[in-house]
Amino acid sequence: MIPINKRNIVTSILLSIVTVGIYLIYWEYLLVKNVRAIQKDNSSCTGEMMCLIFVPFYSLYWWFTRGKIVKDQFASHGYSATSNENAYLVLGIFGLVIVSMAIMQNDFNSLPSEVTEVSTQSNQRSTKKVLITISVLLLIVIIVIIAIALISNNSKSNNYSSYNGYSYSTGYTDSQLESLATTALYSELSQKMLHGVSLSTMYDLGSTRYSIGSIVKDGEGWIVRGTFSLYDYYGKISSYYNCEFTVNVSEYGSTTCYVYLE
Repeated sequence: MIPINKRNIVTSILLSIVTVGIYLIYWEYLLVKNVRAIQKDNSSCTGEMMCLIFVPFYSLYWWFTRGKIVKDQFASHGYSATSNENAYLVLGIFGLVIVSMAIMQNDFNSLPSEVTEVSTQSNQRSTKKVLITISVLLLIVIIVIIAIALISNNSKSNNYSSYNGYSYSTGYTDSQLESLATTALYSELSQKMLHGVSLSTMYDLGSTRYSIGSIVKDGEGWIVRGTFSLYDYYGKISSYYNCEFTVNVSEYGSTTCYVYLE
């Protein structure tokens, strides 16, 4: 007598879908045990299951080799299997493993009771335990998903931090926004003209001193405000000191700078 796990195929498919694949793993485990049973192999199949779950492409190898074993073992008992190793391989390549499982399960279900040993009470207890385990795992998955969603939502709701009494989005850090603003300031000053003369010829822009006053979230971007002072090439502060500047920073990091020379 061969100890075969027989399962309702439609129920198994529905459970696999409802449990997001968790029951599918258990169902595959039962098929692995069935293949071993028809070979009268009672050894542990833990390693085989680990390979099926974690080793890439091992599933293709498994379905090809086990499909041949099932076909040959059925033939040795005077029965014919619905499919063969080549069909299982093709289904596996196209990601239709659940179809392969349904076909193989159907073959095992078709074996008559006189050649199989099925303990209904034992199977019922096993199924009950599995369903309880799957329910717990599914509950854990749902809790994890909800927790991630809440954390993500909380992060979006609280993605503003204080900076000198103002707020800005943590999409950019304060140092990043400051760097973007100062780069825009220097670029604007280097292009600025006073009385037809470029500022860069009159002042040492590399010695420009600046101070960030505020960083404010504005829609999808930010507004950076501050002051700057210009120095000549002799290191003396010019009449342009504590002048205001404003830099608009978009969510993509592009900038527009405005300077107010007084």
